[in-house]
Amino acid sequence: MLAIVSPPALAQTAAASTKAIVPSGIGATAFFDEDQISSVTLSPDGNAVAILLMGDNRRRRLTVLDVASQEVKVVASFSDRDIGNVAWVNAKRLVFDTRDSQVADGQRKYAPGMFVVDRDGSNYRQLASMDDIPDDPRFASRKLPSSVYLLDQSGTQDSDVIYVQKAVVFKERNENTARVGQFDLLRLDTTTQQWEKVAPPAKGVLHWLLDQHGKPRLATAVEDRRKTFYYLEQGEQRWRVIASQDAYDSEPHAITPLEFGPDGILYVSSRNGADTRALYAYDLAAGRVTGKPLVTLAGYDFDGGILTDQKRLLGVYYTNDATTTEWFSADWKAVQQDIDAQLPATINLISRSSRADSRQLIVTAYSDRQPSAFLLYNKQTQQLQKIGSARPAIDAEHMAQTDLMQYRARDGMEIPAWLTLPKGGGKKLPMLLLVRSAPAERGSLWYWMSERQFLASRGYAVLQVEFRGSGGRGDQYLRAGWKQWGLAMQDDLADGARWAIAQGIADPQRICIIGGGAYGGYAALMGLIKDGDLFRCGVSWGGITDLPKMFTQHWSVDHRMGEEARQYTMPQRIGDPVHDATLLKANSPMYQAEKLTQPLLLAYGGAGSKVPVYQGTQLRDKLKQNNPRVDWQLYADEGDRWGLAATRVDFWQRVEQFLDRNIGKDSAPAKKE
Repeated sequence: MLAIVSPPALAQTAAASTKAIVPSGIGATAFFDEDQISSVTLSPDGNAVAILLMGDNRRRRLTVLDVASQEVKVVASFSDRDIGNVAWVNAKRLVFDTRDSQVADGQRKYAPGMFVVDRDGSNYRQLASMDDIPDDPRFASRKLPSSVYLLDQSGTQDSDVIYVQKAVVFKERNENTARVGQFDLLRLDTTTQQWEKVAPPAKGVLHWLLDQHGKPRLATAVEDRRKTFYYLEQGEQRWRVIASQDAYDSEPHAITPLEFGPDGILYVSSRNGADTRALYAYDLAAGRVTGKPLVTLAGYDFDGGILTDQKRLLGVYYTNDATTTEWFSADWKAVQQDIDAQLPATINLISRSSRADSRQLIVTAYSDRQPSAFLLYNKQTQQLQKIGSARPAIDAEHMAQTDLMQYRARDGMEIPAWLTLPKGGGKKLPMLLLVRSAPAERGSLWYWMSERQFLASRGYAVLQVEFRGSGGRGDQYLRAGWKQWGLAMQDDLADGARWAIAQGIADPQRICIIGGGAYGGYAALMGLIKDGDLFRCGVSWGGITDLPKMFTQHWSVDHRMGEEARQYTMPQRIGDPVHDATLLKANSPMYQAEKLTQPLLLAYGGAGSKVPVYQGTQLRDKLKQNNPRVDWQLYADEGDRWGLAATRVDFWQRVEQFLDRNIGKDSAPAKKE
């Protein structure tokens, strides 16, 4: 796993000749299997590295690298489940939970639990219970319930104490389901297992924020559609309101708290009346952002955080078309420049220990062609040491290049799109229009993505459109997609395909639209219906087929589109079930099935909570009346996304075969329908 890396050699892979071809031996497993390394974190003193590493039994185990001795030791592992999230409690102690990568969503029977262990493997104990799994009897008397979870904040990492959160389930008002309506914050001693609850400022606290000293300082509560931020003054026991805003709509001066700086300043992202979010300091006394923004991004909302030591603000990290670090400190700028000079073909993200004097850093290096590689960097020697790669079977030399393009939609709006061409390029290629699941979330990035690289490796051009309604590109762009499912959002997709034809990229007779998840699967179906002359075939998995039923169907306990979403979000963004009933029905694939005559691969998970499987089976049965070219695939125990590696591999092999028959190597010349 460990080796001293030659920086130029690592850099060559992403800058290799574009004339190479993908070896036929790179199968779907290399793209869709579990990562071999999924987490690398430096200890607070910089003397050890915690690594989540796949074992021979295909279970992820917790290993620790001692930097001085170079010894790697397995400190925690299970035969029947994987280590999940991991964090340093202090310089010698780790806390972690578990997951099961070999069980589909519909078969999951236990909570993640919580455990601690010293970095040498000693002093192991169980902190929180797991449903339907026998607890370790040594710690049963003091263990916390299975509703306790890790907090995704590191704290001070200088004692045995951490903060954890306990989920409190509320009953829904109008249906026989439940939801997590509150998270209690617990202060837990990982050695004695003694804990105490932090007094909340109000009912319905869903998020807690620790300050620069690792103390609870900010609480966010949601009631109906109002989100209220409470601040706890230093040395006081009284929480006070510093802001209140709409929880489901972005008001002009709404804030998103990010982190406290070393001097106690709260940093937030906010539009502050502009179109895009920027990074601001927040005046806790006045209840508003102060001065000019620290960081603004042209055409993008600020999405990131701050980088600090114990005394000062060192820099920021953010995501626009890729994740980027901007250092304010001259010393850290020099460190970044040295690393980038050694690894010029990748984005190189630095992870530091909580102590400023540590010589060691973790570097995560990746590109559009290279999956994440993890390296250890010594600030004194300026030497890089490779720890390992998330996907060692993938050679960047054989991967495809991804570029951000832009085209004009039919109404004149500028639409960004990611274009990935197969290695070696070409003209009039068979092309796939790949549509993502969640429309209002931020779209794709410049990074290695398994789906587009797999498809490009099979000789297809891949286009991913950042259609109007996409998040992360400003308020106007987001709102331009409201109530445009099947309308302008769908036109953006078709206009992207026609742009690729006009550019000579795509063969107009060999274009297929594919999409997964609630919206992506829906858009693939609507593309075949609305633009049947453009798309020769389609692949849809887990897609919504009946928009009106989204407002009446049963949702499970863990589904985010619960009562609040149906009341506050969906009517505004998709359509009101009463006033827009005609619009919703007119833009539902279920009611236009007779227009869908092209070959279609339709797949669903039987345990889906966002899109119940009957949305797929009802459309399948209706399509059979007029379309004999429908391939149906049901993964009975899978949820909304394919959680099992075996399912992902099987599904994408089916996609490959389907595409080969219809627009690929085994396809016949296109015929007029």
